[in-house]
Amino acid sequence: MALAGFYYTGCGDWVRCAFCGLELASWTKDVESFSRHKYENPRCSFMEEIRHRAKMPPTCCMNMTSLIDEEVVEEVLACGFQWNDVEVAVARLLSCRCE
Repeated sequence: MALAGFYYTGCGDWVRCAFCGLELASWTKDVESFSRHKYENPRCSFMEEIRHRAKMPPTCCMNMTSLIDEEVVEEVLACGFQWNDVEVAVARLLSCRCE
């Protein structure tokens, strides 16, 4: 789930995208999180970036803050996540290999 940009909301099986705010539930074992995210909100900045990065050389690095909506970050931090953890998660999600 996290690799598709989602974090747990703390309620049932609801998750929220840290980038577009999309909330989804009713997960089953056969549901692939990337596919569902792309289907439900193909214009999500995170999903667009994943598609864009798939076309770029793997050594390319980007400014992570350009992908993160300030309001969403504040919401994630309000859920109890630490900024360093959010930053590390975003870097892993984007497979960023900064020097």
